[in-house]
Amino acid sequence: MLKGEIPCFVVEEHHEVILVWAYLIKNGLVKSNRNTLLHIDDHSDMSVPFLDTSIDNLFDKNYNLIKSITYNQLGIASFIVPAIYLGFIDQVSWVKCGVQKNTSYEMYTCSLNGNGKDLMLGKAREDLLQKEFLDLKTFIFNRLDIQGLLTKECRNKNILLDIDLDYFSSIENPQNEIKIQITKSEYLNFKDSTYHPLKFEVGKIEVSHRAGKYYYIINQKINCSSRRKVDFETIDNRIDDLVMAIKRKGLKPNGITISRSRYSGYTPIDQWQYIEQELLSKLKEIYEIRSYHISDLHQMINENEGITV
Repeated sequence: MLKGEIPCFVVEEHHEVILVWAYLIKNGLVKSNRNTLLHIDDHSDMSVPFLDTSIDNLFDKNYNLIKSITYNQLGIASFIVPAIYLGFIDQVSWVKCGVQKNTSYEMYTCSLNGNGKDLMLGKAREDLLQKEFLDLKTFIFNRLDIQGLLTKECRNKNILLDIDLDYFSSIENPQNEIKIQITKSEYLNFKDSTYHPLKFEVGKIEVSHRAGKYYYIINQKINCSSRRKVDFETIDNRIDDLVMAIKRKGLKPNGITISRSRYSGYTPIDQWQYIEQELLSKLKEIYEIRSYHISDLHQMINENEGITV
């Protein structure tokens, strides 16, 4: 057993970890800079967000502002780059099943003219690094399989363990059906227009007329299989392999976050509970963990109280 109690927060969707990290910083449980993110996920989540406002010094702001930006401006695949931009993370080790070749790059992020909102991301180049960007941050990005995790050295000992349940079994392209009521004129406009803007902006969209009402149907459900959804035996093996690798490497994270990814549909609806239960059980065999749900954090924000960890 690795000694020392570790806070573990279960979130529903992955961008909510920004709130967790803010809480951990504000309560002195993790450093505010130069952390290594061990990102266990079927996806890199390294997209650049489209921000309306500057996020400079975001973790110094009040929780309500951080919460608003998290839910209104960040997405489930665009929360890591802001954390790097803020200096909170300087190494990302992304562990994914089925990686063909382990790779490592030095990368950068900064904002356009130092405005703190138009973020940019790319591989670091010597000519770029010699230029004077007001807010340039460089970081190491590793893409690894579970064996690569064992051999890759961490840049520092300030580890954040971040796990998405879809690492263990995943739906490649979840189809969450959305129905939006529209006017008759918009219904006819969509049907009659070959070049309606929504036909290019939304993956799969149709219109429907039912009982005198008109609707957009986005991502109408179809039965399709996912090559990345696996059976329960494979899930068990992946959990065992991950926990064993973490134990062998002697990693002791300062904080753990676990994303269910069930509402977005990336973790299979018939497997997420089993994966979460088994994963937490195995982690508790090597760590002393105090577990919370994101709702506990929301309560703390609303009541302006701390959770003692």
